[in-house]
Amino acid sequence: MAEKRMFAKQTVTSDRFLDLPVKAKVLYFYLSLYADDEGFISCAKNIQRMTGCKPSDLKALCDSGYLIPFDSGVYVITHWKLSNSIRADRLKKTSFEKERAMLYVRADGMYVLDPEKAALQRNNGKDKVISESTECYHLSDICPSGDGADKYSTDKNSGDKSSADEISNSDKRADLSDDADKEAPTAAAYRNSLIENFGTENVERYEERFNKWADKHDRQGMPMYPTIEKWMNEDNITKNNTGSAERQFEEYLMLDYI
Repeated sequence: MAEKRMFAKQTVTSDRFLDLPVKAKVLYFYLSLYADDEGFISCAKNIQRMTGCKPSDLKALCDSGYLIPFDSGVYVITHWKLSNSIRADRLKKTSFEKERAMLYVRADGMYVLDPEKAALQRNNGKDKVISESTECYHLSDICPSGDGADKYSTDKNSGDKSSADEISNSDKRADLSDDADKEAPTAAAYRNSLIENFGTENVERYEERFNKWADKHDRQGMPMYPTIEKWMNEDNITKNNTGSAERQFEEYLMLDYI
């Protein structure tokens, strides 16, 4: 199981996220730390109590679209695949198979609660390719219990690399193998490259355009970022050397945290 967690800048520095209550933002980071390798967590309420947050903070994350709740009490982090790309030899598939089967993965890596689209996505063969190209190890997730003891939940083997498939072209899909050095670049890496070349505002604008186009033409399986790059080149979008205000995220932690 991977030990490190990442946070996409576009997620945690957006106005919508920064408008959340301070403790809801703190709770989001802790939930991400305790989530399994596919972003699922079964002890969200325990983490909420451990961090001194309130049920309203957990609800705020759900209402704002940063968490997806299930009737079973399990939660999943909506932007997980946008933020985290875990090596095949370290990733293990979630044990919450029923909940995972209800989620459709958009081209940009976001989870959407849509059982019908999720079933169609599996039937198209994507999950089969993923399972054949991923090797995982059997480890345990650790969630703190209310009395301070550690609570262990054991997940099953195999992994999910849908974020890598989203940015693969047709030739790479055909040649996909178990070798780590043959893996396609991740969507997050491709997106960061586009931001470096074209700027965050341009990339976000074309992401919105792509999602509308993909939904309209039923082309959700189309690789997003190669398509966006092609569109921006066709539209003669000027490349730049964006050097950013990367301290937004650090500043809100310093100013808001109580």
